[in-house]
Amino acid sequence: MKHLKHIIVTSLSIGMVLPFIDSCTINSEAYQKNNSLPTADEVNLVLAGSTTDFVAMEGIITEFEKVYPNCHITYEYVQDYNKNMPIRLAADSNKIDIFTSSNIQPGHAFYDYALDLYSKSSQYTFTANAFPGLLKNFEYTGTKEGEAKQLYCEPLGGEIRGMFVNNTLLKTLGVSIPKNYTELIAACKTIKEAGYIPLQGNPGSFGQQILYPYICSSIANASNYDEVFKRVNKAEAGISELFRVPYSNLYNLCSNGYYDYKYIEKTYNNFVSGKVSQTDYAYNLLGYAKDDSGTYVPLAEKAKIAFMPQSSTLLSALNKIKDDIHSDEEFSFIPAPMGEDGGYVYLSPSSGLAINKKSDHLDWALEFFNYFFNPEVNKSFAKKQGLIPNIAKATDYVKDTLSVPSERFCHLGQVSFDYVFYNVVNKSLVDLVKVENPEKYDAEGKMHTLDYYLTDTTNATSFESLLAVERGKLTA
Repeated sequence: MKHLKHIIVTSLSIGMVLPFIDSCTINSEAYQKNNSLPTADEVNLVLAGSTTDFVAMEGIITEFEKVYPNCHITYEYVQDYNKNMPIRLAADSNKIDIFTSSNIQPGHAFYDYALDLYSKSSQYTFTANAFPGLLKNFEYTGTKEGEAKQLYCEPLGGEIRGMFVNNTLLKTLGVSIPKNYTELIAACKTIKEAGYIPLQGNPGSFGQQILYPYICSSIANASNYDEVFKRVNKAEAGISELFRVPYSNLYNLCSNGYYDYKYIEKTYNNFVSGKVSQTDYAYNLLGYAKDDSGTYVPLAEKAKIAFMPQSSTLLSALNKIKDDIHSDEEFSFIPAPMGEDGGYVYLSPSSGLAINKKSDHLDWALEFFNYFFNPEVNKSFAKKQGLIPNIAKATDYVKDTLSVPSERFCHLGQVSFDYVFYNVVNKSLVDLVKVENPEKYDAEGKMHTLDYYLTDTTNATSFESLLAVERGKLTA
């Protein structure tokens, strides 16, 4: 039998933010066992994933084996995952029982092998315990009229965009962690005057990472939500005005040089190609960059990153590399404070977990699902993985742990439209964050105004221009 490899990872020091922790300690005795399962015989399951290490999941497996000592689960890393997994799932030997997956929809490579989880919902609680907003986005869209809803993969948890903060650097500079936009501007001013570029990140995603939660909240929490939703869903001309304040806030950060994409491309040497891994981001945050040979080397003190907008899921890679290089830098993860009232949280599904319907031990695979999506167990996993737990009371969890009230919280289900609204926002922001670069100035050698990026239809990548393209598709 294969044995799990257990890796100890030092967690981040977190102050006012997500309660990331060192371990996945769970009161296993409190879990109600399924006494109908045969426990006399040894059972071996394989849980497959696309990452070399899955420390948070391995911790949950260890706790599950305490509840059922006869059931042993091995985590297996499968290389070239999307290509090799269908072969492994179809095999009659060396079977995979449980596996991670993206949202399984029509045409997905894993569809033919995944069990419909809703078909077991009357016998188990793993869907009833989940947050409806996350489940809805994973429900199968190929269901025929009159058929029951289907679910082939359940989100492990929810991802949120936010900002990693270098607590050590801020303390050295006498700067407090900003709680709102005014404090963020003040912090950036002090940090830049000290010789650092305060905000850093991939130009291809920086804008949406820091601003998308605010934009989505402007829709989801509007007092006239139904009207706003309809306007956005129709890609109605002029709706860019709904987002003028968040766009203006980002414009001010970039036009003041608090984010400098040319400096970042030159310093970190891994944003030019656009292929940036979680490992790259983690090393960058810890003060390292790749040299021309692909080796991570330490950078000068002034290249340190104070603020990096990113998904909370970077936590796993950051923890591992922080431990590998024995770094004593301390970090926090906070909702990016882009509004005067504070930060915003936008919850979207992470990758999910599925069951191979050909498993020889289907009952045990289902029982592991039931255990994993038990609220207390899933919260423990989520803390380690940098996720919001997939629990029915996810909204309350966000409110309690991140100090973000419901009016600054939203989820994907509230802002899903008949076109990819995200693409309009992301493409317009990729252009906006480059405003400070002289190469991007107007014909008179001046920075473009905010309206150039928001409403000017002579600019092909302005919000309104990109919106017009989507509107044309909707009416074609």
